[in-house]
Amino acid sequence: MSEDISIKVSIGGRKYPLTVAVKDESMVQNIAADLDKTITSLKENYAVQDKQDLMAMAALQVAVKQAAKNSSSAESSVDSDLLSSLERLVNKSEGLV
Repeated sequence: MSEDISIKVSIGGRKYPLTVAVKDESMVQNIAADLDKTITSLKENYAVQDKQDLMAMAALQVAVKQAAKNSSSAESSVDSDLLSSLERLVNKSEGLV
């Protein structure tokens, strides 16, 4: 049985509380950091300032990068969990605007 823990991730200058399996904590933190870095890059390189647009574009880029990694290997349940987590974060971001 997997033990869950509560963590907070920072994305786009906002903190989001999440409950994740202990074994997935590092992966979730890394994905959140990747999203945050992508948002910063989009903000600096394009004229997009709307937080919801930035979150959606960053989530899409991270998901595409993950899908490209998986194109040569079989999908796993971790990938489904990752996409579900991204969907939840994008949905939460809709309340920012």
